[in-house]
Amino acid sequence: MSRFNNVLQKRINIENEQLRSQEALRSKYGIEDRSKTIVIEKASPVKLVIRLTEKAFRITSIILIAFFTALGIVSLLLPETRHFISTAFFNTIKDLM
Repeated sequence: MSRFNNVLQKRINIENEQLRSQEALRSKYGIEDRSKTIVIEKASPVKLVIRLTEKAFRITSIILIAFFTALGIVSLLLPETRHFISTAFFNTIKDLM
């Protein structure tokens, strides 16, 4: 028979982890009363939506930048597209003035 009961040891480890996480949360939020206060950090759906929107915007912008960069390189390399783009550019400048 082993010296320690594994079930009790696991329970003690879980309680110690909970105490450490509570101590970290109390210091994070500046709570002084350590005996009675239990801090529970909940995930906010609003923050989740904001983070997902931000990530989607970043990915979309990276894809668009890569697409327009490739399009610009191709348009500068091919003479037909270079002529078409330069004509459109000069016509736009003439219309603005």
